[in-house]
Amino acid sequence: MKPYGVLLRLLLGLGLLLGSAHLWAEGYKETMDRARDLRLNGDVDQALLLYEGVLAENDDDVDALVGRGYCLIREAERLDEALADFLKVVQLSPTYIDAHIGAAIVYRRRSDHDAGREILLLAEEASQGKTSRLHYLANSAWREGQFVMARRLDKENGKEEGRKLVDEPFTISPRYAHYWLERGEDWDRVGIGGTWRARPDWAFSGGYDWHWRYGDSDWVSRAGASYKHDAIQSYRYSYTFSDSPGFLVRQKHRASGSWNIWPSGGLNAGYSRGNYGGDWSRKFKVGIKQGIENASVSYRYRFGHDTKGKYVTGHSLGLSYSEDLDYAIRFGASYGEETVDFFRAGEIRFRTDDVLTLTLTLSKYLTDTLNVRVTGLYEERSRILFRRGVSISVTQRF
Repeated sequence: MKPYGVLLRLLLGLGLLLGSAHLWAEGYKETMDRARDLRLNGDVDQALLLYEGVLAENDDDVDALVGRGYCLIREAERLDEALADFLKVVQLSPTYIDAHIGAAIVYRRRSDHDAGREILLLAEEASQGKTSRLHYLANSAWREGQFVMARRLDKENGKEEGRKLVDEPFTISPRYAHYWLERGEDWDRVGIGGTWRARPDWAFSGGYDWHWRYGDSDWVSRAGASYKHDAIQSYRYSYTFSDSPGFLVRQKHRASGSWNIWPSGGLNAGYSRGNYGGDWSRKFKVGIKQGIENASVSYRYRFGHDTKGKYVTGHSLGLSYSEDLDYAIRFGASYGEETVDFFRAGEIRFRTDDVLTLTLTLSKYLTDTLNVRVTGLYEERSRILFRRGVSISVTQRF
């Protein structure tokens, strides 16, 4: 065995010995209470040592198994160990609801929604019709994205008085963007957006932006709603309108849906209808997305008729990587056709441009509820540089 392997085993053995000694010195209840407090306060390593000490004395201690499982669940590479602890408790003590919920959390992180639903149905059976347990289970079903079950439990058993399903239901996001045009004056945009998440399955949003281009000031406003039927399917609608037909869309309707029909991935589709002061555009999009641990890749294909009646197509690719409540990086690329008007010989004519747009977005959480996002943009039209830009937004949840 390698020297560092021997050292690691010695340290682990010493930790278990100290944990067992401390258990003998202060008593079982005091040890378990202290382990719980340490875990809830984020000191997982110390809590884990205490739980290991208890389990060294009795490897079937259901409270220590659940406590250890909730410690291990915080590390992505130890989800298998956490699930083993939770499922062992489900076998030893079928009425231990927190064990079922812990297993459901693991299944959600693995995007195994069917297994998550089944383990919560077992928890419902184990609740034996007790209202307090069913209220607790309903709240957990809301958190784990099992919305169909959560809505049914609320309907059958009533809602727990004073419950709070969303810790920070409101977000507000001021933003600013500046674009350097290769030919022409710079553009600026200032805006603000907000979201109210009424429940884990419902959210309403709105926003307002001011645009400055070529000496004119125009505004655009938007409102929308999103609905998650369950952990698999969700839907979204938004309406946009402005005071500047031509430059900005006068009216636009967007509807889309997404279906997570395999682990960490799925399909999405949408339809948009927009008016720029003349005819209406009609465009469709279909896409696919796949997550791989902390990374994801997505692709979308767009097609339909623009406001000039021309059939146009486009492609979009997205690559992202994130660390929960820390930072995220996203690269986006899109390429498609767009009909534009231009003046020649004193009259308006039309041409089709091939538009290439590249974006790079960096997001950083300054606190658990405060996020800063910076995006750089590069755009070409028919292989000629059109504009570059940068935008910054700050999002605060409360």
